[in-house]
Amino acid sequence: MCSAGAASPVRVFLPTRDGADRYLAANLRMFSSMEPLTPSLAEDVTSEDTEAFDEPVADTVGNGTVRGDPDTTGESEDSRSGQRTSATLSKSLVRRIVVKATELTDAPAAQRALLAHLLGTADSVPELTAAVFTAGRSFTTSAVDLRSIGDADPMEAGVAALSLPKPRLKAVWALLVVLHQVKGTPPTADAKAALAVAKAVHAMPKESQSDLDTALALARRS
Repeated sequence: MCSAGAASPVRVFLPTRDGADRYLAANLRMFSSMEPLTPSLAEDVTSEDTEAFDEPVADTVGNGTVRGDPDTTGESEDSRSGQRTSATLSKSLVRRIVVKATELTDAPAAQRALLAHLLGTADSVPELTAAVFTAGRSFTTSAVDLRSIGDADPMEAGVAALSLPKPRLKAVWALLVVLHQVKGTPPTADAKAALAVAKAVHAMPKESQSDLDTALALARRS
C-alpha cells in the first residue's frame, strides 16, 4: 500500500498500431507548420564559398584542346602566333641603325678599332652597330680619364693619374696601347704606372687624340 502522502505513479500508455499512426501524423503536421530553427543550406553558402565553383574545370579532349576554350582547330601556328602582342621597331630607330652602320662602314680602320676596344666587342660593322645601341655609358670612362690626365698640368698629371683607382688606371693604359702610345703591361708599382701613363698621355700626338674623339663620336646613337 502506498501512504496517503505519496505521489501517484505515472502511467505510460503505448498507442496501439492505429493510435501510433495517428500520433505520427499529428506530429508531422505540427513540425511542418513550425518555422525552421536553422537557416537552410542555400542560406549557409556564401559568395566566398561559391567562388571556387565559378571557375570552369579544365577538361581536355583527345586533340589537346581544353573544353571551354575558343576552338583553334584548323588554325596554323603562324595565325595563332600572329595574335600575340609582339614588340616592333619604329621606323625612326631602324633608320638610325642603318645610318650608324653606314657611318661605321665608312670610318677609318683605326677609329673602328678604338671604338671596338671601348665597347668591348669585335671590330666588325654588325657587332659595332649592335654594341652602340645596347651599351651603357660606362664604356667612355677610360677615355674621360685619359682626357682629364691630358688636361692636367704636366707637373700634376702624374698625381691625377695616381688618384685613379687601380682598375681605371689599367684601363687608361690599355687604351694607350690601342692608340700605339705604350706597349706591354704597365709597371707593377702604382706610382711608376701613374707616371708612365701621364708621360704617354702628354706625349700623345694630336692625330691620336683626334682618332679617339672621332671614335667617341661614332658611339653616339643619333
